[in-house]
Amino acid sequence: CLIFIGLLRAGLMAISGPSILIAPHPAVDSAIFYLTVAGGGKGELSIHDVSGALVNRLGVRADSSGVVKLVWDGNNSSHRHVASGIYICNLSMGGENATEKFFFISNR
Repeated sequence: CLIFIGLLRAGLMAISGPSILIAPHPAVDSAIFYLTVAGGGKGELSIHDVSGALVNRLGVRADSSGVVKLVWDGNNSSHRHVASGIYICNLSMGGENATEKFFFISNR
């Protein structure tokens, strides 16, 4: 994951569209999202449960490198820690989208 981000920052890889890498996987009590987007700009990372219900929204701001590290604390929009399970994140930025599933383990 960090090698991938390093290659992007060094200009040794091109970004063709938005992508999401999640660490650790499975995520325990929090998750780190490594987002790549072409160019800079603002967008949103939404997190949904498997039924499709919105859990939380996180604002995304990318500089010209197109690489963003975003930490989710495992809380929903009401600031309550979510239950263990499968979650879906969707990155929406610059008219493009990327979606990933991940497993979240709650120890709280």
